[in-house]
Amino acid sequence: MTRPPELSSNRIDRRRFLAGSVAAAATVAGGVKLSLAAGPTDRPLIVIMLHGAPDGQALTPIYSDKHYADLRRELTLPPPDAPGGILDLDGRVGLHPSAGALLPIWQAGRMAVAPAFASPYRGTSALEAQAVLESGLPAFNPKATDGWLDRAVAAAGFETPVWRPAFGKAGDDALMARSMALYSEDGELSGLLQAALTARATERAAQSEDVRLADAVGLHAQNLAFACLHAGMALISDNGPRTARIDIGGWTTQRQQGGASGPLSRRIAGLADGIAVLADTMGEFWEGAMMLVLSAQGRSISPNTQGGTDPGLGGTALVLGGTLSKSQTLGDIPTLPEDGDALPATVDSRALIGSALARHWSLSPGQVRTIFPNAGTLPSYSL
Repeated sequence: MTRPPELSSNRIDRRRFLAGSVAAAATVAGGVKLSLAAGPTDRPLIVIMLHGAPDGQALTPIYSDKHYADLRRELTLPPPDAPGGILDLDGRVGLHPSAGALLPIWQAGRMAVAPAFASPYRGTSALEAQAVLESGLPAFNPKATDGWLDRAVAAAGFETPVWRPAFGKAGDDALMARSMALYSEDGELSGLLQAALTARATERAAQSEDVRLADAVGLHAQNLAFACLHAGMALISDNGPRTARIDIGGWTTQRQQGGASGPLSRRIAGLADGIAVLADTMGEFWEGAMMLVLSAQGRSISPNTQGGTDPGLGGTALVLGGTLSKSQTLGDIPTLPEDGDALPATVDSRALIGSALARHWSLSPGQVRTIFPNAGTLPSYSL
């Protein structure tokens, strides 16, 4: 398998990545969790769950809407023809200027964007919304014991996830020990990781508890890139896992989220860089891979009085990887509501995920129905 030249020309060197991200390497625990499972050998699947409802009109703005600037106000991003402006995709939808690492993937025909994506859930609880997205059920069910990814792995003929490395406070040292062992034969990389550990210990000793907590939240997106490096290396290892799920928090932006710059911009940059790191790490195996980037909710179109956005309905989903037939936007592009509230959803999460699974793992319509029970007839997307 040969990688598209657009990706090859933007290759991310792992030594440069680690050297420039010492904090990320040393604090990957902050807000990130990685789970791995078996799957079809030649069709790796990666699912990234964004917790906290990222602002879709920041990540993939529908900038062509005539009301875009009026509704977004101080959150408005510069137009595509302006310096540091939106990265145009199809003349209607674009990428946040900080998501530049994704542009080569789009240009290579390896990314689909659903800018008005949502699960069937229409309530107000963020926890219930996340549960519905993960369960694949038509409504919240507190008794649900598995999710669509578990059922999909089983439908493909494999066991459900069996290894969930602890990306939490108790898991930091164990993770870094595994990292040291992984890179033990590379003197430069092992030296960088040892330096990261030392720097982390020194920095934490000088911080108050409040500062440490704030610092951990701010590093979520950076930590994602390091988790993606680990996931990519695991997925291409001999007899290793072929399914990965990465959960990352920190996407709640109720206050002062910023526009082209600011806290949300840094998170979006970290997400884009993480995806690029994973694609680069997988090398030629990326050509047989598919990645789903999902969130349970979107956010309001207009900012609130605190310079942030409130939870909403339609958000962004991304499908990426070498098995896609072309780059495209999915679903009808809705008109931004004039009241600046939630974006209407035009892409059902079960339809998009089911279409992706059917294509990627060659699952039959009957198998997809077992993954999404009681879903009824769902649209099918050509990926």
